[in-house]
Amino acid sequence: MKNIFITLFFIQFSFLIANAQWVHQNPGTTADLRSIKFINLNTGWACGYGVILKTTNGGVNWVAQNHPATDKPLYKIQSLDSNVVYCVGWFQTILKTTNGGINWIAIRNGPYGSGNSFFGMYFLNVNTGWITGAAQYILKTTNGGNSFDSIVYLGAYTKDIYFKDSLTGLLSGDVGMIRKSTNGGFNWFDVNINLYNQGYEFKNLSIINNQYVWIIVNNK
Repeated sequence: MKNIFITLFFIQFSFLIANAQWVHQNPGTTADLRSIKFINLNTGWACGYGVILKTTNGGVNWVAQNHPATDKPLYKIQSLDSNVVYCVGWFQTILKTTNGGINWIAIRNGPYGSGNSFFGMYFLNVNTGWITGAAQYILKTTNGGNSFDSIVYLGAYTKDIYFKDSLTGLLSGDVGMIRKSTNGGFNWFDVNINLYNQGYEFKNLSIINNQYVWIIVNNK
């Protein structure tokens, strides 16, 4: 599968954005890519099947980073600053770097083909984060992944998760599911959008100003 990154450059700002241009970028890999995150205009990371890539020049060049899960589909990456980055994927995979990707450590790295897989992740800061996916539980850490609380969650597969603060968060998943927590993820309740149990897959969340929410939806 051919991968192309697309970067939007804003040439001119006014009340209307004029002359916007999308530029194709070559990541230098044929691996299936799943997630991308930038901390500024120049520095960002992407992950996919067995690969983690980094750019320091706005995506003009991408460099593959060494990590301990080269045989795994990696599904989500999040950079907290120029040093601390987390990445999660299939088969009990949680990776972390504290030096910008020079070294990646495996917080969890289960055998290929076994164990639950992780699809969604959100870190509020370098220490506090939530990880979710195919398991019947949600993982929460408050110490940068040194330990996790395992929160029982009896629901469908969850694909994305977001917290606006230490208490209030949303998650999305299969069967048209949107759920909300007001106690740090320990309890969740349905948000009624009239699509629950209708076969839709709610994949990615995008939230602006902790108020406006967009969701990518697949009709299975």
